[in-house]
Amino acid sequence: MDANTWVSMREINSERDLIAGENLQITLINTATGEPVETVRFSPTPAVGQYEWTKAFADYINATAVHLRAGVRQTDGTFKTEHSSYLNKIWTDSAPDRVALTTACRFNQWSDLYTVNAVGALPEGTTITCNLLNKSTGDLYQTVQCHVPTERLGRYWWPAYLSETINKRGELLRAGEKDDAQKKFVPIGS
Repeated sequence: MDANTWVSMREINSERDLIAGENLQITLINTATGEPVETVRFSPTPAVGQYEWTKAFADYINATAVHLRAGVRQTDGTFKTEHSSYLNKIWTDSAPDRVALTTACRFNQWSDLYTVNAVGALPEGTTITCNLLNKSTGDLYQTVQCHVPTERLGRYWWPAYLSETINKRGELLRAGEKDDAQKKFVPIGS
């Protein structure tokens, strides 16, 4: 790939350490069709410190991705990754019709999409399916299935369990109330 064709899209932003077990994802999407072009999933453990995971994620993108790169572009066209919360840019080989969705963003960049409303207890054997879809094209970006255990079926228990499950497996999805001070999503049971 010609070094001059890479276009900067955004940054890998870090304003906190990662929670143990938290996974990162970046999905490159063709905006004309809504289809995913490439997805990179990363489990940074044990590099969970605020500046360690950004470099580890950027290194992983560069080692595994075809249409994405990360870091500071050098004059020779290579990318140097940094222990930084803003220097590691995300690059693509063709930007006019592409957008990058990533969980490596600032906390205030997470969009509110839906509210979980518990009007009552759930019946035994309930499975809740959450799909993240492109509103225009219907393209599916992610599915999370949550099998609610018997002891968590009560009206005030299952919403918190659903949120916990989404936060463990969600990749591009998170659930719960935003705690701006701690920069995390807090599952609540109501």
